[in-house]
Amino acid sequence: MNSLAGWQARLYSVIIILTQFFVSQERILNENAPPLPSTGNHLLISAYSTYPNSPLLIVSRRISESGCNLVDTRLSTVGRDVSLLALATGSWDGIVKLESLLSKLERENQMKLAYYRTGPKPLQSNMLPYLVE
Repeated sequence: MNSLAGWQARLYSVIIILTQFFVSQERILNENAPPLPSTGNHLLISAYSTYPNSPLLIVSRRISESGCNLVDTRLSTVGRDVSLLALATGSWDGIVKLESLLSKLERENQMKLAYYRTGPKPLQSNMLPYLVE
C-alpha cells in the first residue's frame, strides 16, 4: 500500500515539475512578443488546497469561463499543501463575474481562496536604450 502512495507522490511531483517547465518555456517565448494592451482591470488570486487537489486547473477554468485572461501564475507545493498565485485581467464585468465564480468555488470545494483587485505594473520611464559592442 505504501508503494502505491509513493508512486502517486512521485507522479504528482513529476507533473508539477513539467508544469513549471512549460510555464517557464512559455515565458521565454513570450518575452519577445509585444505586450498585450492592458485593460486596467486586474485580479490577484491566491488559492490553497491539500494534495492531491491542485487549484491550478480549477482556478484557470473559472478565469476562462468569466471571459478573463490568465496573465501570470506561480504554483508551489510545501509539504502536502499546494498553493497557487495567479493574476487575471479582463473587462470590468468579466472581473465581477470572476469574483462571483471564485466565491462559489470556495464554498463548493475544499479550497481556501483570497483575491483582490489590483492594477498593472507601472512602467519605468527612467530607462534608456543602449547597445553593447
